[in-house]
Amino acid sequence: VSTQSTWACEEMRNIKLPSQGSTNISDGLSKTMGVVMNRDSKLGHGCHHIVVFLSDGGHNEGPAPSSVIATISNDMKKNNPDIRVSFLVIGVTSSSRTDIGMLAKTSFETVPLEGMDPIYFCREANDMINVLRSLQEGLQRQSGGRVVQLSADGQCRLVASMMQEPSSHCEVFMVPSAAKEGAALFAILPNGLEDLKGLKVDGVLADVQLVEFEEDVVVNALDTAIKRMKQKKVATGSIDREVIELEPWINAFEISLTKCLNQGSDLQVDYSRLKPHERLQRYKTATSILYKSREIRNELQAIQAMQNDNSAAQASFLTGDKYKYAAKALVRAGGPTTVTEIITDLKTRAPLLRTALRKDALLLLKRMGNTTEAINEMVKEGLDPKLCHLVFEPQVDIDNSEIGTFIESQLFPFLRSRLSLPESYLSLLSQWEQLFEWVACAENVEAEVNSEYEMLMYLGLMGMPIFVERWNATQMDAFQCKVNDVLPSSCDSASLCCALRSGTVLRSPEGPELQDILVLIDPDCPNASTIAYWSKIAETLTSVVLCRDLHMYSGPAMKTALHAHALMSVIMKDPKEITARQVLSIIYSVRKQCGASGAGQYIALLKRMCNWESLTEADEVKHPYQLLLGLCAVDLAEAGITEMTSPAKFTLCNETLSREVRRIIRLKVGSDHGVTRSEAFKLMQNLLSINETNSPCPLPPEESEPPVQQIRESCSCDYLIKPVFDYMDFVVKHVKPIVRAMTLADAIQKWSLTQPKGMQSFMDCMERADTKELEVIVQQSLQKAIDLDVWDFLEVAQKDIERTSLTMTVQAFMYHMSGDRTELGDVTDGLTLRNMIIDLRMDVYNRLLGPKQNQRRIIIGDLTYDKALNADESAFDSMIGSHAHGLTYGQFWSMARIARRDPKKREIFLAKCNQGFVSSFYTNKKI
Repeated sequence: VSTQSTWACEEMRNIKLPSQGSTNISDGLSKTMGVVMNRDSKLGHGCHHIVVFLSDGGHNEGPAPSSVIATISNDMKKNNPDIRVSFLVIGVTSSSRTDIGMLAKTSFETVPLEGMDPIYFCREANDMINVLRSLQEGLQRQSGGRVVQLSADGQCRLVASMMQEPSSHCEVFMVPSAAKEGAALFAILPNGLEDLKGLKVDGVLADVQLVEFEEDVVVNALDTAIKRMKQKKVATGSIDREVIELEPWINAFEISLTKCLNQGSDLQVDYSRLKPHERLQRYKTATSILYKSREIRNELQAIQAMQNDNSAAQASFLTGDKYKYAAKALVRAGGPTTVTEIITDLKTRAPLLRTALRKDALLLLKRMGNTTEAINEMVKEGLDPKLCHLVFEPQVDIDNSEIGTFIESQLFPFLRSRLSLPESYLSLLSQWEQLFEWVACAENVEAEVNSEYEMLMYLGLMGMPIFVERWNATQMDAFQCKVNDVLPSSCDSASLCCALRSGTVLRSPEGPELQDILVLIDPDCPNASTIAYWSKIAETLTSVVLCRDLHMYSGPAMKTALHAHALMSVIMKDPKEITARQVLSIIYSVRKQCGASGAGQYIALLKRMCNWESLTEADEVKHPYQLLLGLCAVDLAEAGITEMTSPAKFTLCNETLSREVRRIIRLKVGSDHGVTRSEAFKLMQNLLSINETNSPCPLPPEESEPPVQQIRESCSCDYLIKPVFDYMDFVVKHVKPIVRAMTLADAIQKWSLTQPKGMQSFMDCMERADTKELEVIVQQSLQKAIDLDVWDFLEVAQKDIERTSLTMTVQAFMYHMSGDRTELGDVTDGLTLRNMIIDLRMDVYNRLLGPKQNQRRIIIGDLTYDKALNADESAFDSMIGSHAHGLTYGQFWSMARIARRDPKKREIFLAKCNQGFVSSFYTNKKI
């Protein structure tokens, strides 16, 4: 705003805003707030001013905005102490300054518009329409609202926001649509509740009614205070005083909530034998003070720790967009799965589950051994003799009502008492019992469950407790996670979700606090657990485990990733801590996912590995662990895959190293390909002592360079290792997991060759619980892998170890991007290292060549300028050619400068330029 006479929308649209090539935010704010304060003085206290601050560039002209904003704020408090200002901020591209916008907002705003975002930010100009639409929708929600003044008599002091100074009066913006909900108001009452009797609204005495403590009102008020603190953090970088001031309010909230909860039901943490509706009720009564206050205090710590000068990141921090890939991941997931869809899926699966559970009970019956002895024992326990004989018939009709009821109500309880079936140490239920709850509760689930997460607490599956480390990128690529540990004690997802949601700490029998669960297809309940494994409930649970979000499930790859990382976590333990049953259960589950042959996605990738082909993301290899999982689960003989040769092993090892390098460098310099490549080359040049003194140097500017091949031939292949990076340790550290996994896979595959049905025999043994031989094989193979030297595994001679490990390291750094990893040299060949050393020296040469090329452009430009200056119009036209943008950089700008000073040549020049350049010709600072 630069005028006090323009107020109508149409008049504002007609204002001409020419591009001036600079951004003076200080002057814009000064003029705008000057207009607002003058307007307020003329119209009086009743006027509510809404200021919209939009910027697409950083401040680069005039005094610093911080000092100007402070001066304006002081003037406003002095001359317009009761001014009503709401401040909206729009940032366009990362060139805008979010921190300046927040400093202006927190300094000038006296009447916040609740429900509006702190900033409306678009990363690109193309997003402007969506951002403005969001702003428009927010303003429409404020429609019909007005500022209401609240005042109190005596010693009572009011606070509309916890971040304000207490006063005898305050103002809040009220919207009619929110009138029923009301607005949060905080009061300091020296004399108790009696002080509220003098409360007035716009000067009219209010009818004050006292009600019970309302938790949601306080939580919303605390959230509002935290939003204001975020704005202050971005604006000034410090919120220490505000944190201290907020602490008493949080403490008071905790005390009040504790009193309310203590009046409620028992908050014990025992989930054993709870029915689904009892478990859900336990959660609802155990949503404890720890969870609420911890959430608030954790957010305060996150605000204090936030350090970022990037405008886009600051905008995301302010608006709650905490995860870089969240929006893209949600699109990839196909949109959120609703509770209605989950319930529909459950009802569809329930009949199938009932049949599958009956089949699984009959499979368990086979573990009883001798048929006659088993029947006698069952009859002795009071089971129906006729039905006891029928369930042993090969073609028993499990869909028969009488037989089905017998299996569910009598046979399985009998088997449960006789067989040693794993059970959740939380619910004390087996997998069969967990899944039978799905059948029993499916019909009336709508009456009990109102949300997706409540469904996760209502019904669950058994699995292994795991500890997942996840990053933002995990939402886009499930393999971008890490499983740090897998515990042997089984637990169930429903009890775990219930405890996590209510803020209750659950500890495993091994000691650590439970965090996540890996759901498996269970060999003790193979048919029913397979149906449940592919359900919407399991998908939603997987999304929560990997992304901490209910709606990020994007496909089976997420489950595969968890299986792969969990398997590697288990086998990398000390052999004394490894539970062979865990290893076998994960392999069984993976193989069951892929079908009877265990083929699926893995065979094609394993064949690429055997043929020494690339194994990059472009080849659909999401992670090297994906291949290691396939080696353990696929029937290699059936798939026609021979024994893994040394080159095949190197192919996988080199790909693993390159991905680790990429991770390290991206953490250091970001994800831009050019930047990461430059950083990787510099690290290797430093390691090998390659620098300007021992690399080719360009000739003087006036001389042309010789052919590239001639320069390469002049490069030395010598190198001197600097002790800046332990490359041998780097290789060994990241190849060791491959050694363990491939040794384990080799042992299982060799065992399968001795079995009549190959790897299908593995599945049969698991379902019969006949795994003693397999458990011994697992333990022995992993012990062998620990004793096996990495270089013996790769079949590298002792004399070649140092050179090979150096070659593997240099190649991993230089070619860490997928697009570069084609036709790479053999790391066991000395010529490969020599060629890479030459490439590193050529990189130094090319960096030195840059300044020379710039000097040559200047020389060419100067010659062009002199020639164009003295040329007539015809010669000038010939120099340009058919189009001005076909000229070199130096020629183009030399011609442009001539055109600027000569009208006739200008007409010729601009006629041969594109329209975009013509429109900016007169304001371009390069001319």
